[in-house]
Amino acid sequence: MMDSNESGFTVLEVLVAFVILASALGVVYQMVAMGGLRSDRAQKEQTALLLAKSKLADAMTIGRSTEGQEGNYHWELEWQALPVKEPRERRNPVRLAQVTVTVSWGEAGQEIRLATLRPEVQN
Repeated sequence: MMDSNESGFTVLEVLVAFVILASALGVVYQMVAMGGLRSDRAQKEQTALLLAKSKLADAMTIGRSTEGQEGNYHWELEWQALPVKEPRERRNPVRLAQVTVTVSWGEAGQEIRLATLRPEVQN
């Protein structure tokens, strides 16, 4: 029997404290796990973006549509000539091509696409 003068916690108070602690730890664990997943996704997107920028920079030396694989990343470089309007003067107009790089990765089909205009390469 407990006297009213005795101090301490009842079994019910201890159980409630454990339930609150377990719930709080579960929330913290979920937050840490989601942060890790988002960090991994951001790292993969950054790698894909750097690869796409690199392929755009190499576009002038490649000079044609092509594709390849680097690690888990598949890339495609596409050249598409833009139509040229007849110039007012008969000089050699600069012909432009739209160069598009698409980098894809992962099972969910994530991709990044970058495009720019470059002088058309004459072969």
